[in-house]
Amino acid sequence: MHMKTATAYQRESKIFLVPEARTTAGVRISATPVEVIDHATGIDSTDLGKVVISVLNKFQDSVPHPTDWKSITIPFLKPAGVKSWREFVKSAKSVGIEFEKDKIRLIPMKNLGAKEGFAPLTEKSVTVQLSADEIGKGLLERLDACE
Repeated sequence: MHMKTATAYQRESKIFLVPEARTTAGVRISATPVEVIDHATGIDSTDLGKVVISVLNKFQDSVPHPTDWKSITIPFLKPAGVKSWREFVKSAKSVGIEFEKDKIRLIPMKNLGAKEGFAPLTEKSVTVQLSADEIGKGLLERLDACE
């Protein structure tokens, strides 16, 4: 079994959980459907963890390699209420999510802006057990660890 991946982005009180796909050329890209969680009134870590697991299960392997790269970011721009990656990334935090066997690795990212995107802060990554509560708590903690 290949590793399944997803990305969590946070802008203000919203968390965008974006499933990923691996293209026939081996490149990871954003996929759909994007799950949006508004945690302005608080969020239950177990519920968040369940959504993360659901998004990871939407991972797709061997999808056709894109010819139109602009369409790749569209899945999470619309729910964020922005028109461009530049606008989205301005106030965004990001955590990479990797699932392999029975463990989930959460990798906080450093926001380098629209051109450079996000860089992994691997020294701040954590591995959690496959428990919805642990995944949810871990994701919220790693979002706080983003730069």
